Amino acid sequence: MRSIKKILTYSVLAYLAYIFLFSFLIFLFHPLKNQNEGSSSPTEDSTALPNQDRVALIESTEDAISVRLDLIEQAESQIDLAYYRWSEGKVSDLMLGSLLEAADRGVGVRILLDGLVQITNTGQPINEIFKAFKTHPNIDLRIYEAFNPLVPIAWNHRMHDKMILVDEEFSLTGGRNIQDRFCLDDLKEKDLVKDREVLVYHADLSGPTALDDMTHYYNQLWDYNHTREKYSTLSSKEIEEGQVTLANLRENHPYNKKTFLAEYFPDLTDKNWAAETLPTNHVSFVPNNFGRLNQEPKALKTILTLAEEAEESIFIQSPYFIPSKRMLNEVSNFQIDPRKTTLFTNSEAASPNLAAIAAYHARRPKLVETGSRIVEYQGPGSSHAKSSIFDERISVVGTFNIDPRSAYLNTESMVIIDSEEFAEELKGAIAEDFDRSLVVNMDGEYIEDAEQDLAAITFIKKMMIRLLSLFSPFFEHLL
Repeated sequence: MRSIKKILTYSVLAYLAYIFLFSFLIFLFHPLKNQNEGSSSPTEDSTALPNQDRVALIESTEDAISVRLDLIEQAESQIDLAYYRWSEGKVSDLMLGSLLEAADRGVGVRILLDGLVQITNTGQPINEIFKAFKTHPNIDLRIYEAFNPLVPIAWNHRMHDKMILVDEEFSLTGGRNIQDRFCLDDLKEKDLVKDREVLVYHADLSGPTALDDMTHYYNQLWDYNHTREKYSTLSSKEIEEGQVTLANLRENHPYNKKTFLAEYFPDLTDKNWAAETLPTNHVSFVPNNFGRLNQEPKALKTILTLAEEAEESIFIQSPYFIPSKRMLNEVSNFQIDPRKTTLFTNSEAASPNLAAIAAYHARRPKLVETGSRIVEYQGPGSSHAKSSIFDERISVVGTFNIDPRSAYLNTESMVIIDSEEFAEELKGAIAEDFDRSLVVNMDGEYIEDAEQDLAAITFIKKMMIRLLSLFSPFFEHLL
C-alpha cells in the first residue's frame, strides 16, 4: 500500500514538473519561429497592390447587433465565423437561430471556436445546439487546439480572432466576442465592455480585395493540423436528439428574436450596410503567424513599422500595455518618437483583468519615463477595443493587444485602413471615451480634470493588483 502511494506521489510530482516545463518555462527561453518572415509596411502594400475596399466603423451595440443580423440574413452562399469566446446568453441565442435559418435556405456555415475557452460551455444549452448543428448538412463546426491534459505545450496557444466572412463580399472583425457583455448596454456597470469592429465591403468584385487574404487566413486556421471537428461522430440517439433540438430552435427563433429586439433595441431599423461604408485608398489584412511555441511577432512589428513611419501623430489603444523584455527588444529596433505617441488604456479601477492590469501596473513607470502621453479610461465598464491611428490617416482595428500573448502566442488579426475619412470617424468615437479618462503625469499621478472624477477602486482589488504586480515579471510572458 505504501509503495502504491509512493508511486502515485512521484507520478503527480512528475506530471506537475512536466506541466511547469512545457506550459510555462519553455516559453521563456525558446527562440522565435518563422524568423525569416519580415513585416512589410501596409502603406507600401497599398502602392504595390491598391484596392478599393470600403469600410464602416461598428461602434455602438445597436450597430453590432444590426450588422450581424444583416450579414447572416442576406448571405447567399457561405458564412464563415471564427470566435475566441462564444458564451451562453441572449446574443448567442439570436446568432444561433439566425445561422440555422441561413443553413436551412442552403447557405454553407462554418464555425471555428477556440478549444480551451470552449470548455466553459460544457453542460450548457449552447453546447447542445453546437452538437445539434453537427446533424445539419450545411453546418460544420471545428475546434482550434482542443484542450489536452497531456499536451501542455499547446495550452497557451489560443485562437483569439473574432471574424465573420460572408459571400467573399463582407467581413466583420474587431474585438467583440459573442457574449452579452459585449453587445448589451443594460448590464451592471462592472460587466459592461466597450468595444469596436470594422466592416469591410468588397464593392468591386472584379478587383483586388483584403477579403482574399482574410479568406485564405480563415482556411489556414480551418485546415490547421491541430484543428479538429468538435463532434466527429454522433450516435443514432445523439442524432435524433440533435434534430429535435434544431426543430425547437427553428420554432422558437422568430419569437425570441422579436422579443430580444423589442427589449434591447426597440428602435433598430434595417440598414443597407453596403451603403453605410466609406471609401478608402487601401485596406490591408495582417494576421499573426501561428503555431506551437513562440512565433515571430508579425502583428506587433506591423504596428511598430506604422509608428516608425508616422510623421505627426501616433495613437495606440489597448485594454492594457504589457511591454515584456522580449517586446522591448523588438521596440528598440524601431525609431519611434514618444513625443508623438499617445497610449490609451484602462485604469486599474476599470480593468476586469487582474493579472493583466497588475503586469501593466508593474511596467507603468517605465512607460511614463518614455515621455509618451498615457491616458487611462475611468469607466463606466471597461474598454476592450484594440485600435490605432497614425497621422490621422492610417487606422488599425483588430484583435491584437499590446502584450506578449498577442505578440508571440495567440492567433491575432487586424485590418489596416488608409482613409482620412474613416480615421476621422474613428477619432470621434474614441473621443467619447477620452472624455471619461484621465491623463497620467510624469510622476505617475493623474492630472486633475474638473470634468472627470477619478474612478473608485475597492481596497481589495487595489491590494490584489499590488500583490500580483510583484510576481508579474515572472509570468508576464504568458499574459
